[in-house]
Amino acid sequence: MMRRLLAPLGLLATVVTTALACGGASGQDQLVMPPGCEAGVRDCQCQPGEYGTQACRSDGTLGACNCGNLDAAIAVDAPVEGGTCGDFVCNVGETCANCSRDCGVCPACDYAPTCTGAVAIPTMSTALASFNNNGQQVYTSLGTGKAPANTNCLDPKLRMRLRKLTVTYNGQITGTENLYCSIHASDGATSEIAITPLLTGVKDGDVHPFDPTTSLFWGQTALHTTVNNLTISYQCIEATDNSSYTKALQAASDAAIKAGGVAGPYGWAFGLGGVAASVAAALIPAGGDKVWLDVQQTVDATALLDLTNGRIWEIQQNGKSNSVGTRWNYTLEIESWGCADARPSPL
Repeated sequence: MMRRLLAPLGLLATVVTTALACGGASGQDQLVMPPGCEAGVRDCQCQPGEYGTQACRSDGTLGACNCGNLDAAIAVDAPVEGGTCGDFVCNVGETCANCSRDCGVCPACDYAPTCTGAVAIPTMSTALASFNNNGQQVYTSLGTGKAPANTNCLDPKLRMRLRKLTVTYNGQITGTENLYCSIHASDGATSEIAITPLLTGVKDGDVHPFDPTTSLFWGQTALHTTVNNLTISYQCIEATDNSSYTKALQAASDAAIKAGGVAGPYGWAFGLGGVAASVAAALIPAGGDKVWLDVQQTVDATALLDLTNGRIWEIQQNGKSNSVGTRWNYTLEIESWGCADARPSPL
């Protein structure tokens, strides 16, 4: 690779003269040149695309990188296993991730965030209106056509959670309810289920945000590499009393443990697709609990890459709650985020 040396010729001549004065062609004081220091100086990277010079000391070490009018000089003595980060050589143990000065900046996927720190919930997610169910009980959400194979990205790694629940009775119900929600998802290969804590005393107009630790339903144990269409089933259930919820949660837990689920106590991930659905079926014992919201969404595989960018959509259902015709409405707000690594360039 051709390197660009930014040092003025006068400075180079001065350093070379000084270096030669340190000793002749032989003798104990002969200059010990580090790699690339044949002229008594060598070039060094100050920042991507910008280079300076550094002196080669007589003991074989290097001076700081002199970046001239650039930002502060970069020292070269940052240790990295197998080499020294900043010596302009991508040594064993150095990568674009731990030493971009020597190995270059890591390639990035053009359609998703980098996977560094991607497990954290994004500070700002944008609404994805095309994913709203708009009253449909069973529907499919299509993507933008950006399948990973058609981009410079590998398969997306995703997390999804129930962000909040809004309950509306339009002023026609003055009492309260006890509610919990269950969401299970499967991509055909694996499946996961999450059950929210019991919400007690829910009344008209209440908005209930959920703690991420109890509302993740995809990627509970780690960012979930997702390749196939993802089917998500949403249910919100009225518990007749606290004991019915406790029994339902225990029944789901027992079924999950029997099926080999990991995570808990409010969610489980399974190595087999479809298992979460059978666990969800154990939630509603013969105690009179009623499912008020019941919606199934299939996310097309071409939409998965976009969901890594922090997206929010709504699942909504309404109807009659008694013979008088009282209208109720439950709205779930769903949030997704994640990352994708760049596809390696061909050698």
